[in-house]
Amino acid sequence: MPPARSHRAPFFSGHVGDPLDEFLREYDKLATSCNLTAQQKVETVLRYIPHDLWDLWKILEGYPANDWDLFHQSLQCIYEGTSAQSRYSKQKLYDFIHYNSQTRMHNKEDVIQYYRQFLVFCQPLIETCWITDDECNSAFWYSFHPDNQDKLSTQLVAKFPDQAIGQPYSFEDVFKIAHVIFASSPFVPFELQERWDRFIALQPSSERPYG
Repeated sequence: MPPARSHRAPFFSGHVGDPLDEFLREYDKLATSCNLTAQQKVETVLRYIPHDLWDLWKILEGYPANDWDLFHQSLQCIYEGTSAQSRYSKQKLYDFIHYNSQTRMHNKEDVIQYYRQFLVFCQPLIETCWITDDECNSAFWYSFHPDNQDKLSTQLVAKFPDQAIGQPYSFEDVFKIAHVIFASSPFVPFELQERWDRFIALQPSSERPYG
């Protein structure tokens, strides 16, 4: 396979207007002519995209298993269509927010995966000025389950005491706080905590171990 950025090498920038289908067609043809196996196609394709896309592509279905056909399909699902409106839209971002907010995050791996997926939807909208920074920050926050928001709020208020009321926290700041909080395992999982809280609520106030 030719070196990255050589005149014979395919390249996909990830920018709006750069067609993925054309890149995959060119890459697959070249890889096949070089007798790459399906596994080698998956492993080698990262050479021909920007480094800042590596983490995003690595979490897609097919990549961990070195399944080129499945990985190919996963890429097409994310970058479906050729126009900016079909590939990236606020509606898709809002659908992602709604879906993600239904599930609690339990560890730093959940947070990291969510962060990477969020960038897939939001970064192109920012680059094309289809969404403001405040809208992006709000979207990131509301993608968290309410229980996770409660856990994050205390730390965010403590770290940013001068944050204006109604002003969303930077999504990068929220990510950093979430990464730290969920890096340490809680004493009990949320589900057990909820059961305990319900049990305590049923007890007479004089018998409660706290509060």
